[in-house]
Formats: sequence, C-alpha cells, structure tokens
Amino acid sequence: MKPTDPVVTLIGTKLRETGKAAQFEIHQIGDLKFDPPKSEWFPFSQIAKMTHDPAITPPDTMIVSKWILGQKDLGAPPVKSAGKTAPEDMPFYDPEPEYEDLDEEDEREYDDE
Repeated sequence: MKPTDPVVTLIGTKLRETGKAAQFEIHQIGDLKFDPPKSEWFPFSQIAKMTHDPAITPPDTMIVSKWILGQKDLGAPPVKSAGKTAPEDMPFYDPEPEYEDLDEEDEREYDDE
C-alpha cells in the first residue's frame, strides 16, 4: 500500500492477529452499518493504521486501503486520501503527443524511438 492510496476507516473490534494479518469484526464502514457484524482478515500490507486498547471497550478502528474492501466485497463508502493530492492547476497528462509543431527532421527523430 502506497501512502497516497485511498483509505477507509473501519469501526469494530480487533479479534486477533498473526505475523501477516489481523482479523477484525466490522461494525461500521462510514455510514454503512453491519448487523450482525462481519469478521474479515486484513493483510498488514493493506492496513495504514490500527488502534486497539484492551483497557478500553470497543470500538477499535482500522484504516485500510479502499482496494482491499473491493476485494472482500465490503461496499464502497466515501474515500479519503492517505497522502497529498495533486494540485488543481496540475496539467492533465495527454498520452498522445502533438505533431503540429514538429518539422520533418523532428518527426524522423521521434519515429525512430
């Protein structure tokens, strides 16, 4: 998971964890409530942050990538970005270069690549 991947916060109870994943009982994702709660395993590679304090009663929280929710068919709640977003004035990438301003020599160099 990259720092800029979209993430979603899960509310529920952390049940257990192994060296590679955590099992989480999901009570709520955004406005979507699960009744009864749904239990799922999440690989640590898809978890941005997890809060769990055994001294405090649930809920625990887990911030996971939006992608993993799609893989587990858990719906698509509103998404927030974990990192910076592109500035609004950033130019749109156009994969098709414009040939209008090229002379014949430039075109030959471009075609050879």
